Amino acid sequence: MAASVPASSAGGVRHSLVTYNILSEALCDTGCFKRYSATDVDADVRWGRIESKLRGAMADQCVLMLQEVSLEWASRIAVLCTQLGYMPIWRCYGGEFS
Repeated sequence: MAASVPASSAGGVRHSLVTYNILSEALCDTGCFKRYSATDVDADVRWGRIESKLRGAMADQCVLMLQEVSLEWASRIAVLCTQLGYMPIWRCYGGEFS
C-alpha cells in the first residue's frame, strides 16, 4: 500500500515523501480481490488501517501523496489532516463511480 522515497534536500530542508494508493471503496470488493476476506475490504476496517498509516507518516512529518481517494474518503482524510496540522490539497478527477 505504500512506497517511501528517501529523504531529499532542497535548500537545506529535508523532506520525506510517502505515497499510498488508497483504492476507492467503489473498486474494493471480494469480487475483484479474491484473496482478501470480507473483513479486509470492509470500509471501517480499511479506514482504521489507513488512518493508522497516515497518522504514522504525519507524526514523522512526511509529505503525503494519495491516489484513488474518493470524495467520501477525502472528507475523512481532511478531518484527520486538520486534527494533525496538515493541509490537504486535492486534485479531483474521475467520475461519479470512482
